[in-house]
Amino acid sequence: MPKELSPNIQDYLKRIYELTRDGGMATTSELADLMSISPASVTNMLQKLSATDPPYLIYIKHQGVRLTVEGQTDSAQNPATPPSARRIPGRQVGLQLG
Repeated sequence: MPKELSPNIQDYLKRIYELTRDGGMATTSELADLMSISPASVTNMLQKLSATDPPYLIYIKHQGVRLTVEGQTDSAQNPATPPSARRIPGRQVGLQLG
């Protein structure tokens, strides 16, 4: 049974997989650009995901990141949530106030 991962973590794992599926490492800048978030936010999440037990990824400062076997498995089992389907807490898309 797949682990229940937050949509945010699923997105990170899926994007890292997309950037590294041909080998090599993904950089913080590549992920930040792809996900439209700040490099500092990416670094913070990469550090958290590399500290899990077992770790989802291997993060090497100033070099990049790649998925562990656990991260590869979870990225395949938990498809990323498309941006259009994400919920914004306390807001409804398309709601007109007036």
